[in-house]
Amino acid sequence: MKNKQILLLSIISVAVIGVFVIGYSFFYLDVSPQVCSEAPSAPSDLEEISLSTLLEVGENAPEISQSDVFGDNFSLSALQGKVVLLNFMGTWCASCIWEMGDLIELHNLYANEDVVFLSIAIEGNGTVNDVIDFKSKYCADWTFILDEDDIFSSFEVELLPTTFVVDRFGVIAYSRVGLLDSNQLSNVLDEFRKV
Repeated sequence: MKNKQILLLSIISVAVIGVFVIGYSFFYLDVSPQVCSEAPSAPSDLEEISLSTLLEVGENAPEISQSDVFGDNFSLSALQGKVVLLNFMGTWCASCIWEMGDLIELHNLYANEDVVFLSIAIEGNGTVNDVIDFKSKYCADWTFILDEDDIFSSFEVELLPTTFVVDRFGVIAYSRVGLLDSNQLSNVLDEFRKV
């Protein structure tokens, strides 16, 4: 009889603990899968912008040595041997948001092809948390840096978004001010990842 009482008490205890764990998980833990926002498309009547003040194709890319938004050290020179797509953007910039869908698509195509994606966020009054929220919202699975060292100045960036491709030798192979042209950029990445 005593064994039956102990067994019954054990079963009840396990059931109570199970209900507690499930209840705690349901109410206090976010166990739902991450839902990514789809980046809105750009208006079709935007004009292409051309500036002569950007670093030119063929110039060496300036060094970037700064922590990313999660505090991990990042160095552009450490990526020699890989092609780098470098995108200057802002979480507040409509054109930057419009091109996120294309960047995500390109990243999905080239992430395993020795192409490294890097976004440099120019935020003014924005914070690292603003950049992390933006990155999470669009499920952008690449490195983001909040520009605290005037990286944009060393690349002579005046407008956002601006995109560069840096080849395997640290030389600028492509630059574009304004919304990226995903077909053109894909061709450039194809060309330089094979070299």
